[in-house]
Amino acid sequence: MELLICKIDNGQPDTDIIDKIIDTQIKKNGINSILFFTQIINQLQNISPIIENKIVSSALNYIIEYRNDVSTLLFNHLIHLGTNHKNKLLVSNQFDNIINDISENADLRTTYYLFKLEFEISIGKLILNKSNFNVENNSYLFILENYPLLLDANNYFEFLNLFIGKFGKAELYKNFSTYSNSKIFFGSSNFNWITSCLFLSRDIKPFIRNLRKLKSLGFENAEIIKIIKKSKTGIEISQTLLNNYYSKTNDYSIRSFLNQISKKFHNISCEESINNSNFNQGFSKNRNHKRY
Repeated sequence: MELLICKIDNGQPDTDIIDKIIDTQIKKNGINSILFFTQIINQLQNISPIIENKIVSSALNYIIEYRNDVSTLLFNHLIHLGTNHKNKLLVSNQFDNIINDISENADLRTTYYLFKLEFEISIGKLILNKSNFNVENNSYLFILENYPLLLDANNYFEFLNLFIGKFGKAELYKNFSTYSNSKIFFGSSNFNWITSCLFLSRDIKPFIRNLRKLKSLGFENAEIIKIIKKSKTGIEISQTLLNNYYSKTNDYSIRSFLNQISKKFHNISCEESINNSNFNQGFSKNRNHKRY
């Protein structure tokens, strides 16, 4: 089908034929056609702006209304489109058009704007966004509008301090999940201020640095652990990761913290887990040892 459409497209002097084919397919097959055409729109030469906008607006409306596996796939198609400057503007402008058209529905406008920010972040637009949306009552919107600050180690904690000042520490217990299921938070679709800065790297250096930063802001071990436990981010804090951190430091306070985390999540300290693992490995070797 793709080859046929592209072949027809190459042989046309204007947009009429391709427009009619696309319009007919959308009316006949609905979302399946939208899925198909969002994949190939960047290959078509003879397609009118009206039909381009129809494809993108239909995709956006479906994404926001349903939020299922198909909408995630559609959003990924739009991200792929966004790698081309012309199509990036096409998608961003269509977001703006829809947002302006629903000016009476504040909640729906905010939802579209959140999706727009996730789209722009996903395609690499890393500039601070300032809008006329009220961020005072929407902590996730505040995070997205200031997203570039998350990517710098120093700015991260200044931003965290600012966030606490605006929304209070109670918001730190929240797990923020992307509306589009896009993995914009350090390779994850989930974000929590505490969990994300501590456990999204296998390297112990960021873990130690960020734990000390949190301590400098007045966070105690018990409070950090409570936030991690209650936020339920979906970010895996595996025994293997904790043991890896534990084995790479001799700092007593760091090891003590890791043991506390390990007991909370796995009912065993890192020290006990590592000792059990070493014992089991030694026992296994002895059983497999051949005697002559």
